[in-house]
Amino acid sequence: MTQVTNVDRRASDRLAHAADSGEISPQSGHELREALGPLSGLRICHQANPIEGGFAADNDLRPSSLSNFERAQLKGTFGVTKTPPGVLAQRYRNA
Repeated sequence: MTQVTNVDRRASDRLAHAADSGEISPQSGHELREALGPLSGLRICHQANPIEGGFAADNDLRPSSLSNFERAQLKGTFGVTKTPPGVLAQRYRNA
């Protein structure tokens, strides 16, 4: 099970607020919140290995270091995250 961090909760809360306020659709808000899980899991696993070895953790996740399943998960997550920012950019360009 993926550990939920404070950062994840804040991001989820911001997405819920954006959906509640109409900045993004409720469906997009739900999908983006769901996408946080796999991303957080990959990030936590990536950061755990250096920490266990006594090194500083970073957020530089190389796709070549991922399994086929993890890469597919990451690709799917990027597909979910692609549309809502474009919708927001269009909305503010036309405002």
